[in-house]
Amino acid sequence: MGNEEQGSEVKQRLYYLDWLRMLAIFMVFVYHVIRVFGQRNEVVNDPNYVQSARVFEWIILPFGMPLFFIISGMSVFFGIQYMKKKGIPKSVFIKERAIRLLVPYIIATLTYLSILVAILRTVEGSYILKYSIYDPRNYIDFYITSYFSLENLQFIFSGWHLWFLLILFIFNLILYKYFTSKAYNNPVNNKNQETKGRIRLQSIFFLLIPFYLIEIINPFGITTLPRVGGWDTVNFFLFFYLGFRFASKGNLQKKLEKSIKPALIIGITTLVLRTIEFFLYEYDILNYVPLIEQTEFNGAYFLYWALFVVNGWSIMIVILYYFSKYLNKDHKYRKKLNEIVMPFYILHYVVFNVIALYAIVFFNSYPMLAIVRIITILGLSFIIILGLSLLIAKIKYLRPIFGMRYKK
Repeated sequence: MGNEEQGSEVKQRLYYLDWLRMLAIFMVFVYHVIRVFGQRNEVVNDPNYVQSARVFEWIILPFGMPLFFIISGMSVFFGIQYMKKKGIPKSVFIKERAIRLLVPYIIATLTYLSILVAILRTVEGSYILKYSIYDPRNYIDFYITSYFSLENLQFIFSGWHLWFLLILFIFNLILYKYFTSKAYNNPVNNKNQETKGRIRLQSIFFLLIPFYLIEIINPFGITTLPRVGGWDTVNFFLFFYLGFRFASKGNLQKKLEKSIKPALIIGITTLVLRTIEFFLYEYDILNYVPLIEQTEFNGAYFLYWALFVVNGWSIMIVILYYFSKYLNKDHKYRKKLNEIVMPFYILHYVVFNVIALYAIVFFNSYPMLAIVRIITILGLSFIIILGLSLLIAKIKYLRPIFGMRYKK
């Protein structure tokens, strides 16, 4: 993620990778907004539970964040090959990754992410507003008096949604020597070049075994790593690595064409089964409780992760195939939209929570249908985030703060 126009261009730009990146960013934005109405454990929560929002969360979780890591791994391969083409030393790779990933993460945690903590502490009642709820001085007061307290350190270090940037940098650091060695020794390819044979069908679905085993052992402390974004961190590492490997094999569409039919059938089937599973869980039918008690082996637990892993991986294969086949084309807005992917991602969580906070105050006074509430917060947030991202792209001193390359 955050790979700009030159980063994945070698002989011919793979436009589908840009569209995939935009899809992933928009999807995570919608997912986070929908959680306001579906789960009641966000920073801001609508007091009215919307079941359809919860269903959406349930469906999108298996393939949302894995898609981010797949795309990031692919982008790294093309980025390193661009460095090779331009004669840039391998050592520059980590420096560039630190500037693009760590700088935005550190600045955000020390500054504007305090807004999220201020909203959370205000909602839960541990911080009392000194001014009107609409007065921005509340955020300044909270930052000066409360933000850097011990009780908030967990939020500061986690970076909220920016945990992705921190983990991605760590993955790059671990795989630095392997990635640079493979990419520098790989022929510079374009979308039509066949560098290796097809990705075998057996290999694609054999990967389900390690994915599944890693997920079911997570609660028992064997991996000792957190489960964020729905998946175990170890699996995110595998997705990142696989994204790099997919890119190194050349024409992705042709490599996946033998896998697409079974992936589509399996993806749709498991999607239907997971939807049924949701209602079994929601209404406590047959005492189906897959995730409430994760320290005991039970049939529901194993079934949940089997459907989760198979569905997520199959849907990702489908998305990768159809994007590489049908969306490997340019558009007049592609370059500009692709450039602002990083600021959009970095800003979205803060902006929509501020919008949601004031929107819900308004909804309490003027009740509206759930769909109207959702569209209102989605629409307003999207317009503001998009506008701010476009503005940041024009201000050269702000670009590095939000993960963009500095332009002289």
